This record gives sequence, structure tokens and C-alpha cells, in this order.
Amino acid sequence: MAETKTSRISGWLKNTIYSSDTYFNWGCRYFVNVLTVAGAIRDLIVDMIYSVASMPLIRY
Repeated sequence: MAETKTSRISGWLKNTIYSSDTYFNWGCRYFVNVLTVAGAIRDLIVDMIYSVASMPLIRY
């Protein structure tokens, strides 16, 4: 049972990797989106750190 499932999945992976460029393009686009989101989150965190760091300067 598990053997056939594994071979089916590996066969599907082979078909996906070798036969279709659209999946590859989608993967690249997904990767770029992930990087973009990660960059946005990093910028947000940096902004938060700067605002927290400058709070005492504003208060006093």
C-alpha cells in the first residue's frame, strides 16, 4: 500500500519536474513572491525597531 503510494508520488514528481515548464515557472514566481514578502516583513520589523528605539528620545 505505502509502496504504491510512494511510487505514485515519485512518478508524479518526475512528470511535474521533467514534463512541464509551467510548474517550474510557477515555482520561480512563488519563490520570488516569498522573497518579496520576506523583504517586506524585514522592512516592517526594522521600522518597528527604529520607532521603539526613538520613543525615549521623543518622550524626554
